[in-house]
Amino acid sequence: MEAKELRIGNYLKTDRECQDDYVEVVEIYNENYFCTCSAGLNYQKEHVKPIPLTEEWLVRFGFEIDFYGGQGNVTYYAKKGKFKLYSIEDDKSYQYDWTKNMFVMIKNVHQLQNLYYSLTQKELIWKKYI
Repeated sequence: MEAKELRIGNYLKTDRECQDDYVEVVEIYNENYFCTCSAGLNYQKEHVKPIPLTEEWLVRFGFEIDFYGGQGNVTYYAKKGKFKLYSIEDDKSYQYDWTKNMFVMIKNVHQLQNLYYSLTQKELIWKKYI
């Protein structure tokens, strides 16, 4: 994963010992980035990777199910707005309907965070307890 894909505040996971479900990007410098967990432990880019986007992450970000479609496809929407995601069951990813003809595919948590911020100018915050 390249630094240009990330923003400060993006959530990633680590292959190191960590008490949290995620680490957060706290610094981006040229081609490097650094992450930290709530215990204050720091991780370099060699020890972090993207978090696959799942229904649990969507719910914790505040998305709700809007529609159950056929073959396991589900539409999620953000409570505060018209931001809708469509699940793609075969691909284990989600798509955002940018226009009626163009879709943005989202597979990882940081991609959703970045797209949501770009469109709404608001951060998606993960709720530890729901």
